[in-house]
Amino acid sequence: MGKVHLSAAATRRGAALLFLVVSAGAIRESLRLQALSGADAVGSGAFPGLAALALGLAALVLLSGWRDQGIAFEVSQPLRVLAALLAMIAFVAALGQAPILPVIAAFVALFQALLGERRLPVIFGGAAAVTLAIQVMFGLLLNVPF
Repeated sequence: MGKVHLSAAATRRGAALLFLVVSAGAIRESLRLQALSGADAVGSGAFPGLAALALGLAALVLLSGWRDQGIAFEVSQPLRVLAALLAMIAFVAALGQAPILPVIAAFVALFQALLGERRLPVIFGGAAAVTLAIQVMFGLLLNVPF
């Protein structure tokens, strides 16, 4: 049986098509859920629609042909990968045990350090920025209680 070879352009178009189909379905379901709730304000029911729009934007980027030619996947540091996996497991376990915003900030800082970042202003600034973005998106825009 012969091997199937796909070009990078065909792979991008296929992924973009899949993203568009999933995005359209998620937007349809999001609108259906919002119609059932009857709420005019943006609430947590709008999250699937926002995520679907982001997925649709990703599809457009894929279709535009933009790509980084230098992408390669290689696991050259398996201990770092294992540490990142354990950090994600610890993050999920801590979500029910501690306040969510400090857990998110700690996880982002730890993950940056695991990825090789050593500048403390970048680590703490990144953790603060991600935590603030989550607070604004979920706490303020979507009214999800923390």
